[in-house]
Amino acid sequence: MNERTKLGSRIIAVAAVVLTVSAGLLITHVSAQQESIGITSANAAVGGEATVTIQANGITGLGLGAWTIDVVYDASLLTALACIPEHGGVCNTMFDPGVVRVTGASAGGVAGDNTLASITFRCDAAGTSALTVDVDLLVDATIGDPQVIDHVVTNGSVTCGAAPTPSSGGVFDCADFDYQDTAQVIFEADPSDPHNLDPDTDGIACEGLPPLPDGMPVGGFPSVGTGGDGAPSTARVVNWLTAALAGISLAGLAAIAVLWMRGYRLAADRTRRS
Repeated sequence: MNERTKLGSRIIAVAAVVLTVSAGLLITHVSAQQESIGITSANAAVGGEATVTIQANGITGLGLGAWTIDVVYDASLLTALACIPEHGGVCNTMFDPGVVRVTGASAGGVAGDNTLASITFRCDAAGTSALTVDVDLLVDATIGDPQVIDHVVTNGSVTCGAAPTPSSGGVFDCADFDYQDTAQVIFEADPSDPHNLDPDTDGIACEGLPPLPDGMPVGGFPSVGTGGDGAPSTARVVNWLTAALAGISLAGLAAIAVLWMRGYRLAADRTRRS
């Protein structure tokens, strides 16, 4: 073998080593990606709505088996209107004052990057509310022995723009608003109605204005019916909330129970076969 051939072989060998090391570093970097639970951020004007999502990212192995996640927000700035769960989960926008709870379970596991729920807030006043994620339960789908998933948390926020400015004399008029929802927020801030936004005193401000476009309806409630004054049946709403709170409190435990029972049955089957 001449010197030129030897040199070429050495270059190829060195290149192969470099590629191998680089591939190993890349694989190590990917496998070391931290599993995370987070929430996005959003902006809206006062009276408008902002939607954020709860994300589970980089979930490896068997995937999520059960989760219970609370989102804490500033109730003086925001009202949680709706929560839409994914992957068979459930939501409660009224779990506690200033807290939305999302919980769910999957015997098959939820792996990779996924949205666990979307939450819609209404901006009631100008300012920025932190959205703090509190993970109460996060386990994988190991049958018979669910394992706690080590994770990092990413918080978010909702920023609400300034409230509309009165046209003159410090008094609002319905002409100052584009949508009825915004006028309603101003009215509800002071039900004595110094701006006379509700001249017929039926509790609805600026009834001639259109609703917010593409706005999501108040979510989570069933069709409860109304009384003669258009108010929801209090008894039926209370009954529904009681059931929802109980279901959300037990959902995480139920998910773990399902995984344990499946493991127990598999073990029993193996014992019988042996």
